[in-house]
Amino acid sequence: MKQLTLFCFIIFSQFCFSSNIDKPDLKDFFILLEKLEYKKADSIITKLSDSNLHFSLKTMCQVLYHSGQNRVIDSIKVSELKSSEDNTYISAINDLTLGYYYLYNDPESQNSFNSFFRAKQKIDALSDIHFKKICLLALLQLYSKEIVQSNEQYKIYLDEFIELSNSNIDEFWKLYYSNYFYSTSIFTPIEAFYKSSKQLINYLDSIKTNSPIKSYLYKDIGLYFKTLKDSEKAIFHYLKAIEHAQNLPFLQYVRFNSYLDLAEIESKNKNYTKAKNYLNQASKHYNKSDKLKSKFIHERYGIADFYKNIGKYDSAYYHLENSTIIEAKIGYKKNTLRISELEVELGTAEKEKENLILSEQKTKNRNIAFALAGLVLFSSITFLLIQKNTKRKQLLAEQEKELETQKLTTVLKEQELTSIDAMIKGQEKERQRIANDLHDDLGGLMTTVKWHFNSLKENKSPELYNTTTKLIDEAYNKIRSIAHSKNSGVLAKKGLLKAINDMAKTISESNKLNIEVIDHGLDNRLENSLELTIFRVIQELITNIIKHAKATEATIHITNHDDSLNIMVEDNGKGFNIKTITKSSGMGIHSIEKRIENLGGTVTIESKINKGTTIIIDIPS
Repeated sequence: MKQLTLFCFIIFSQFCFSSNIDKPDLKDFFILLEKLEYKKADSIITKLSDSNLHFSLKTMCQVLYHSGQNRVIDSIKVSELKSSEDNTYISAINDLTLGYYYLYNDPESQNSFNSFFRAKQKIDALSDIHFKKICLLALLQLYSKEIVQSNEQYKIYLDEFIELSNSNIDEFWKLYYSNYFYSTSIFTPIEAFYKSSKQLINYLDSIKTNSPIKSYLYKDIGLYFKTLKDSEKAIFHYLKAIEHAQNLPFLQYVRFNSYLDLAEIESKNKNYTKAKNYLNQASKHYNKSDKLKSKFIHERYGIADFYKNIGKYDSAYYHLENSTIIEAKIGYKKNTLRISELEVELGTAEKEKENLILSEQKTKNRNIAFALAGLVLFSSITFLLIQKNTKRKQLLAEQEKELETQKLTTVLKEQELTSIDAMIKGQEKERQRIANDLHDDLGGLMTTVKWHFNSLKENKSPELYNTTTKLIDEAYNKIRSIAHSKNSGVLAKKGLLKAINDMAKTISESNKLNIEVIDHGLDNRLENSLELTIFRVIQELITNIIKHAKATEATIHITNHDDSLNIMVEDNGKGFNIKTITKSSGMGIHSIEKRIENLGGTVTIESKINKGTTIIIDIPS
């Protein structure tokens, strides 16, 4: 009894100690992050006793503060983050920091989402509300990088954040992101944007005067008044946004967008000197980690509009064409509100030009001025049309050449995939045929043989009867076992997720390896051959865990995004040295990589000795 009590005390003590390490009290730190007060957040962690935790939090503050404006320094710090598989809290912080780093410095890659997703899974397990809100804000910031919201995936995280909101600053972010997505979503009417903007105006006085958050508010309110064509109020709020942004690097994009919108407003008001000055100011605030995208916005929505408004159509066309070239390089889609404004402007451009010509004619001799203006107008249009037509033909020729290349690549890929699909279907068909033959032919035959041998009992040869029956039963059971393999086709009937869950349940019932399946976005079935290939790959990975890892727990994550399918298989086994894996090692890793490569996907393996293994598979949809 004493030994049992001592044992329980030791376990309880270790549990308490582990909990203190895994979940420190950092409520104030995360609240400061939510308020964008990164310097203050950095200052309150200096007394932490855990050096690894201190370094991870300090690196997060640095990456957030720079927001992509000092990539060299951030990359050095991020590369020094220490792996902490034994401490879930530090591991989640490192994943979140990596997600922010990729978001600001490599926004076109999937690394940002993958890192944020891993962090959220770990944070959900920790049940830390303040940490979880920071992670949700990170995911919302990721989705806000899209100029046009062509889907509503962001709502999952916005609704979750709204459910957790319990403070004044939470209320701000709820209003801010609701307002932002209303302004960019193709599914939301403009009236919803107007309504949420009015709520932001009412919220303005509740924020501290010196808070960086005020720059966000002023910029969005400026956009609201700009959309309403109220130039005076729009200019006032944009200038306030620039003032509150100060020189903080993480508010660089606020300054850039505000100067750009100010230039557009002043240009429409024919204050061309001010407009040009604001355009020059905007060029000083390019995003240092993504200058190409900043240059595209500056050329398309700033300089091209400016020259169009002052009547220099050659220059406007030059900068519009230049922005098109940049757009092709970065695959950048235009903002819905911007598109709407440009369509209105282009629709009225000819009318404005005619009014301008008429107003100039009033100061000249009526007949001579009209004739000259008509001639100039005709010549200019003819010249522009010829020049435009020539450049359009060149652009079309280049696009056709690129399309032919893409078509050839697509055809080759489709042929390869068709070949793989046919091979898989053939294998399944052959497997089922053999199973049916065994079941229908040999099974029936053995049953008949067994029935005839029953007559031996009547001939009073019990020993021969018993021996013969035992052998026949054994053979018959083996044949039945083989025949039942035809049920492998169950995947086609029940689907990938059901088949994986059944496999996990069957293996888990042995009590030696517990397998958990976590899925997201698999409401609809995938293509049959793709489901079969994925099932075989996961089956092979689980087999490896059973045979080699000596693990007690494994998790299968399957996430279906709009443009990709992500599979992550984790275990808590003994791990291995990745460099020692060869084609003959018996683990089938190279076979799995080949299958995924044929689907256009990638395989990433992370393993540490005695720390377990994680295999991440990304397949494009």
